[in-house]
Order: sequence, then structure tokens, then C-alpha cells
Amino acid sequence: MIIGRLRQRIILQKFESYRDPFGQIIKGWKDVATVWAEVKAVTGKELMLSQQEMSSTTMRVYIRYLNNIDTSYRIKLHNTCTQYLNIKAVLPDAKQTYLELLCEGGLNDG
Repeated sequence: MIIGRLRQRIILQKFESYRDPFGQIIKGWKDVATVWAEVKAVTGKELMLSQQEMSSTTMRVYIRYLNNIDTSYRIKLHNTCTQYLNIKAVLPDAKQTYLELLCEGGLNDG
């Protein structure tokens, strides 16, 4: 991995239950880490879902190695607009220096 390619800031999020300052249980996406990444679009497709035309994008995201990342996480991107990517596969390299995250976005942004 060439470190100079990690030019985009991403936020890793995990769906959790936690208590707010007033003691209520909140279920939602919680920011876990903000890291540098290389984000590459791999494929895109359009499909009909509930009689609405939707687009889906498959992305490949490279980050430095973190040992606790799995498919229950998602990625929040800040481009011209906020985009969310669901992590479908986590592929570490043999030396555990970086992770390749195969992600899908576009179907449930927000």
C-alpha cells in the first residue's frame, strides 16, 4: 500500500445501543474512528426496488490495519454530499499493514 494514496477522510460507524446524558437508551450509528483512506469505485448498477429506481455502487476502500473492523460497520463518506457504504467484506493483507474493505453504497443513504 502506498501511504500517499490515503487522501480521503472517512468515518467508521457501528450500530449500537447507548445511553444519552439523560439516561435514555438510544439505538443508532455511532462514530467509532476517523481514518485516512483510498476510495475507489468498482462497479455501479441501477435496479427497481419497491417500484422506485435505485442505484447501487460497489466500492473498494483501503485503510491502515485495524483489528476490530468487521461487516457490522459502515463507512460515512464526505464528498460533495454525505454517502454511506455498507461493508460487505474485510480483507486484510498477509502482513496486517492494511485492510481492503469491499463496500456497497447507494441503497440506504441516510
